[in-house]
Amino acid sequence: MASNDPDTFRYYDNLEYNYDTIHDLLITGNSALSISILAAPDYNTFVVDTGKSDIKQLEQVLSYGDKKDIPIWGKNKDGSDSRCTKLAGTDATQYSPGLNGDETLWAFETLLCFSLYAKHGILPDHDVKDIPTYRYTIQKENFLETLENSCLCLEDNEQKCTSGMVNLKKCGTAAGFEFIASPAFFYDAPEHLLWTGLDKVISLNEVTDENCGTFFDIEPLTGIVLNAEKKLMLSIKVRANAIPYN
Repeated sequence: MASNDPDTFRYYDNLEYNYDTIHDLLITGNSALSISILAAPDYNTFVVDTGKSDIKQLEQVLSYGDKKDIPIWGKNKDGSDSRCTKLAGTDATQYSPGLNGDETLWAFETLLCFSLYAKHGILPDHDVKDIPTYRYTIQKENFLETLENSCLCLEDNEQKCTSGMVNLKKCGTAAGFEFIASPAFFYDAPEHLLWTGLDKVISLNEVTDENCGTFFDIEPLTGIVLNAEKKLMLSIKVRANAIPYN
């Protein structure tokens, strides 16, 4: 079937993430000093499934930009195929109708260049304007050091990759920068609070699913996301030869 068939595919053009510009940014050797991952627009095109052939595939991402996979990531460290390269899930605004709460839902996050999975039952369900919803929470295991996540390590020596942190140096507008992505306040690996000094900002008992987890509230009959909170943290890896941005 032709890729421009409106019955099968839907296009989203000129998507743009609007973030506050961060000034006095320290970067590590990238020549494009004026570019920030937090301010750069994303003009890639989403192609998603309309669900005509299979309603369970409604809004599933089929391609992003001109890619049907995510080539920046490699295989798992044991040589097996990785989940990192797969365009899995939707953009987290719509899922297939008729959810029962037992599903594992996937969302492709363009800021991170990989898909994350979420489950129901981690946090209590929450009504949105008196409409009952299921609350799905992004699993902390998405970032932890496991075999299925080993594909997220871009270093030659995997011991240089820290559990709970993902280097985005090959991802989109972050390419060449040393941005390190993690859940808010290392929610998946709170032991990092101590050596980073963030324990002075937030106490360990405040690092909870509700305070630091990413979740979305879905009306189960329609699959429409009525409310969502995305909580990600970006840190900057500073090396000895870091170049200050004036």
